[in-house]
Amino acid sequence: MTEIVSKVEFARRIGKSEKWVRKLVIAGKIPTVARGKIEWDEGIAAYSSAYPGNAPAPTAAPAAERTKQKPSASPTRVTRAEFARRVKKSTRWVDKLIAAGRVHVGADGLIDWSPALAEYRGASQPESAPRSAPIESEAPAAPSGMTVAEVNAAFNRARLAEKQAAARLKQLEYKTRSGLLMLTEDAVADTVELATRIRVAIQAIPARVAPLMTGETAHDEAILDTATTEALQALSEGK
Repeated sequence: MTEIVSKVEFARRIGKSEKWVRKLVIAGKIPTVARGKIEWDEGIAAYSSAYPGNAPAPTAAPAAERTKQKPSASPTRVTRAEFARRVKKSTRWVDKLIAAGRVHVGADGLIDWSPALAEYRGASQPESAPRSAPIESEAPAAPSGMTVAEVNAAFNRARLAEKQAAARLKQLEYKTRSGLLMLTEDAVADTVELATRIRVAIQAIPARVAPLMTGETAHDEAILDTATTEALQALSEGK
């Protein structure tokens, strides 16, 4: 049967340090099996292939180790997978507990069920269900330096100002359509037209009344007054 050894044992047999062996494992030059252990034949073959000129002859395993069979699980000693199944967790989660020292395994890679179960019950669970997120309030988030009440008050003021502006626009539109208001350019045009008519009417008075003038002051004054009144009356009537 294929022999499984630890990194420490593998390093001892090839005459290297455990740290050096770990570096080879991390670099992928030496394959590992369950729990980071090394299958001896496969590991020494990979090592010899990676370092053909430097690989020392591997130290032969003791006869007792060569003939040792992999221990079988029992109701009191279980594999990692069986332990995970019994506690209804994943094998990866159990490995985390083992790596953290919260569940211990034997040198043969098996777990003593009763002591490990007690350790498991006393350990914090890294895969515990996440806490429910707090229910967020529907109120708008307050900017820095403002309370929610202040934000709500500012929002209500803005909505009121918007409604008032819309009402004023509708009122202006109504007055414009009803003739109560007029556009600035229309008012300017009407004023210019009126001023022109006044100028023309006044300028026409001398030519119109000159034949009637007699040189008498009172008589001529009456004629001019009558002509001016008639011109202003015609302007007021839109003629």
